[in-house]
Amino acid sequence: MTEHDSGRSGRTGPPRDRAEPRVAPQPPMIGKGQLVRLLDDCEPAGRDLRGCGPNEVATAVDSVLWALRTKAVQEMRAGRQAREQLLDVLDVLIVAVKKMLEGVSPSVFPQAVTHAPGKQLDDRRSQHPGLIGKALGDVRDRLRPHGSHPAADSEPPPVKDTRAAQLYKAAMMAARAALGPVEDAFSRSPQPPEAPARPLHKDTSLMRLAQDLAGAARQRDEALAWEAIDRLCSELETRGIRVIHFDPELEPERQTHLFKFHGAGDDPSPQLEELRPAIAVEVTTGAHRSVLAGEVRCFSSAGARGDEADEEEEGDTPS
Repeated sequence: MTEHDSGRSGRTGPPRDRAEPRVAPQPPMIGKGQLVRLLDDCEPAGRDLRGCGPNEVATAVDSVLWALRTKAVQEMRAGRQAREQLLDVLDVLIVAVKKMLEGVSPSVFPQAVTHAPGKQLDDRRSQHPGLIGKALGDVRDRLRPHGSHPAADSEPPPVKDTRAAQLYKAAMMAARAALGPVEDAFSRSPQPPEAPARPLHKDTSLMRLAQDLAGAARQRDEALAWEAIDRLCSELETRGIRVIHFDPELEPERQTHLFKFHGAGDDPSPQLEELRPAIAVEVTTGAHRSVLAGEVRCFSSAGARGDEADEEEEGDTPS
């Protein structure tokens, strides 16, 4: 297909592959199961909570969830805004798990529950309704014992006290159940930021070309106009934009993705005349994608010959 030649150089080029670019899909911001895997990595293996109370359980759970929070943001494939959103959601998760422990611990341990020093609870669950409430509620119901509670003056629990371990395990189960909706919310691919549009008046070379074209039109200077057009096409080409002229040596069907055809479409061998070239932009594969379709006028060969004959008859003068 003929590339831009300002209609004078006659330079032509071979047909180019102008298929759409094959862009590999970007990975999601968070993969399915990624947060649960990070939680398993952050949770110490073989944690011994024998003889511990609710405060120790709350501290152990808190350390695991804060480690998860840090690693999750580090592995997230997204920009600053999405990372801040993930931090907010995980903060809500941490507060909700703490609140669950606060509500369930009196049923597991008869003594009052206090919080570890320096850990101020901030109840922000209402910011994300339905995200983790159901998962935490199910675990809370499982932990509530059936029947009467042991009296304060009853015999001490047996040596093998598993209450702290069970409470810790329930908190981890609640966290895992709540991480599923969080992964779903952040499973889409990140959107690249849009490049800010540069004002046209700041493009000095483009403004100079417009100035030259306007000056050539004002002066009716054909040479200056052709020179400016050549420079305009070259400037566009340096930016990956090509002016593509209709190639009469190729079948029209191979150029329909770049040009609109007007006129005698039923004629077996119509004459074709370019009205406007096509504008295409170069993509990553080296192919070109149409930006503005060109226009081609089709007219009948017989009609063209008849027009020529009419012109000859009109030009003849009787002797």
